[in-house]
Order: sequence, then structure tokens, then C-alpha cells
Amino acid sequence: MSASGVLLIHKPQGPTSHDIVNKIRRIYHTKSVGHTGTLDPMATGLLVLCVGRGTKLVPYLSGADKVYEAVAQKGLETDTEDITGTVTANSDEKGWIEEKDLAPFLGRIQQLPPMYSAKKIKGKKLYEYAREGIEVERKPHWITIHSLSLTHQGEGEFSLKIHCSSGTYIRTLIKDIAHTAGTMATMTQLIRTQVGPFSLEDALSLEELEAMSPGELEGALIPMEEALDYEKIHLPEKFRKYVENGRPVPIPTEEKHYRVYVGEDFYGIGQGSGPQNLLTMKKLLKTNHSE
Repeated sequence: MSASGVLLIHKPQGPTSHDIVNKIRRIYHTKSVGHTGTLDPMATGLLVLCVGRGTKLVPYLSGADKVYEAVAQKGLETDTEDITGTVTANSDEKGWIEEKDLAPFLGRIQQLPPMYSAKKIKGKKLYEYAREGIEVERKPHWITIHSLSLTHQGEGEFSLKIHCSSGTYIRTLIKDIAHTAGTMATMTQLIRTQVGPFSLEDALSLEELEAMSPGELEGALIPMEEALDYEKIHLPEKFRKYVENGRPVPIPTEEKHYRVYVGEDFYGIGQGSGPQNLLTMKKLLKTNHSE
């Protein structure tokens, strides 16, 4: 099967994101499958995968904002910052999370990556150091929390809905919010409901995919041009060779990415230059041309 595009999968609890990638490789009979952001084994929800030539889109989709719904248990902390880890602290004082405790985490903030994460330091993933009992120095990185709301709270747990930038660790956010409220908490459930323009409501389960015919499998893929959340720009015919040969097109543009068309033919991703009035092709995706 030579199908290409973007695939929305509803990841169940248990398998890793790489496990899902391997299953999609078998279903579509291709090694060319890539993810645009992992989910931990305990997490469920939307996994956006790129199939075939669609893997060229991975760098452009990986940085998309995400929306999560999370549940946390009060009065408990673990080494992984979620319920799968070893308990490192607990308390009978459950505390109460209030709206004012969320306020410091809105907007652009710094967050310290957890030791049990895939972030690399000196070529080695942090969780590999953690499994060896080695604590390494980590630097906080900038993230953006666009919105943060308390959706439920009981005596022993609370729930949050978070709209955030890529690279946000929700379990760390939960731990830090609890500390601000004078208590402790660890994440017990996490579901990702949105990635950029893609919604969990449109995702397919592995069982649904495995029951599909080859034609249905191809139809399950979002075409590359539709998967990009960029403004369209239609160029006149005289610029076709410019685009095909990678020459900058002398037209007024803003400093952002565009979906580039010549007439009605989709060619790929272009980058505008603003005051320089140029459009440069960053990724040529038209199937009968090389990159």
C-alpha cells in the first residue's frame, strides 16, 4: 500500500506510542510511520501519526498546541509524578485546590522536566538515568499554558482541563499546582483530546483500523494538504517553475508558513519573508516531484 497522509488514533491505556507506530506500520504495510508527539503508556487519547510521504509533515505538526483532561489524587507523590511510580511522600492532609492556585501557571512559564521523561541530556534520556538511580541536573524550559480550569474537586482528588504548548508535562504541572496550594498530588489519569486542529472525536481505534479494507484504510488518512493548519496561497502559472525548482517567488507575504498552490495544484509548504516580499518553499510535497 502506497497511501500517504495523517492518521488520527485513539490510543488506549497500556501500549507505548512506539507500540502504536509499529502496529500502524503492519496495518499499512510501510515502515514510513512517524508520530507528532508521544503519550505515556498510562495516558489515553489522541495520537497524530504521519504515514508514507506524510512523514515529511512531522516537523510541522509536532509543535502544535495540545488540550488535555487530567485527574489527580491528593496527598500523594511518586518518583514518576504519576500513579505508576513508587510513592515518595504521602500525607493525610489532602488540602483544597482553589482558582487562585492556578493563576501563577497561566501564560508563559518555566517548567522543570521530570526525571522520568524522554528528554535527552548528553545523548541519554532522563528516564534512563532515573532507572539507574542517577539524578542529573536539569534546566527549566519555557512552556505556555493558554487556559487552565478546575473541572472537578472532591475530598481526595481533583480534575483539570489544560490547553498548553507542546512540551508541557501535565504530571509536573499537577505536582507544582498542589505545592502552590500547600498540599501534594500525583496524576492518576490523562487523556489528550486535541492536537492543533485535530480532535479526539475524529480518531479511530486500532480495532476499527484492523477491520478495514485497503480502500477504507487509504480513506482513513487525512490528505497532507488538509492536515496543515496554514493559510492557502494560490500562485499564478508563471511561478510554477519557481516553485518546482526551489526558487524564491517574488510576491508580498507575511512572515509565516503557507500552503502553496500553483493554480489548484498543491505543492507543499512555503515560508513568507514579510518586508522582503518573497515566498520560499520549505517542503515540496507534490507527489511527482522530489523534495
